[in-house]
Amino acid sequence: MTSAKKPPTEIDFIQWIREHTPQLPENYVVGIGDDSAVVNTFGKTSVVITTDSVVEGVHFKPETEPYLAGRKAMARGLSDIAAMGVEPSFCVAAVCFGQNSSLRDAKAVYKGMRFIADKFNVKIIGGDVSNSGKNLFLINVTAIGLTRMKPVTRSGARDGDAILVTGALGGSILGRHLNFLPRIKEGLALNRKFKLHSMIDISDGLAADLGHILEESRCRGAVLYENAIPVSASAEKLARSTRRPVIEHCIYDGEDYELLFTASQQEARKILEWAKGRIKISVIGQIRNNKKGIFLGSGNRETELEKKGYRHTMRS
Repeated sequence: MTSAKKPPTEIDFIQWIREHTPQLPENYVVGIGDDSAVVNTFGKTSVVITTDSVVEGVHFKPETEPYLAGRKAMARGLSDIAAMGVEPSFCVAAVCFGQNSSLRDAKAVYKGMRFIADKFNVKIIGGDVSNSGKNLFLINVTAIGLTRMKPVTRSGARDGDAILVTGALGGSILGRHLNFLPRIKEGLALNRKFKLHSMIDISDGLAADLGHILEESRCRGAVLYENAIPVSASAEKLARSTRRPVIEHCIYDGEDYELLFTASQQEARKILEWAKGRIKISVIGQIRNNKKGIFLGSGNRETELEKKGYRHTMRS
């Protein structure tokens, strides 16, 4: 009898790619494994590049308005640039329409993408349009930023760092995952004004994306303070219907697209002082190397969190 195969995740596949990719040239400052790649090409100017897709049935439901699908696709791509603490400048987009799509749907997708692009002064400079001939609807956005600043990566967290987050978490499935705004201005300001050690946008969930920071930074563990984690109104509403603790939605729900970042304790205090009256930023935990795993602290009790979040699976 053969045992059932565990479906591989996107993390498994990315790890395989990293193991089978030749060493990158020296001008690649950041390669595989971060929110964006970074290449030095124009003297002191770095090119920050990312690509991301949204797929019908995975990132949005078949009944979702095409305008919202287009808006989400663009916002996801720009959020990856925001997570590097830099500003996007250009993008190209590719759309594969399903057999039932109409010209009206196509126009709505473009208008949704343009809404987000225009809001952040990003130029759509090209792309591709195709039709699958099947019920497959997919949008891919490749975003590009030019910067003279040092981008913030996932790999710089240090033992003792404070863990901070913008906004509030959880319950995005109730609608926010389709109409969020990427934290471009916030990421840029934080990178300009403060010394951040690491940063990521929350797409897979707080616990999962903190795990990405730990892995890339080669840190052993972290503790999250339950009473400090900012709870969204959507998380509270969703918890009432699922009858699960609201903190679970804040920790494990994906697609919040808030910025999760680390800095020294001294720098974190400066960030909180600066953020008053500007943006909601919370210190929600600490990086630590004396204990392996991510723990949720409540009073004198610590509970190890499950290694889960929103993960894409694929057939092997």
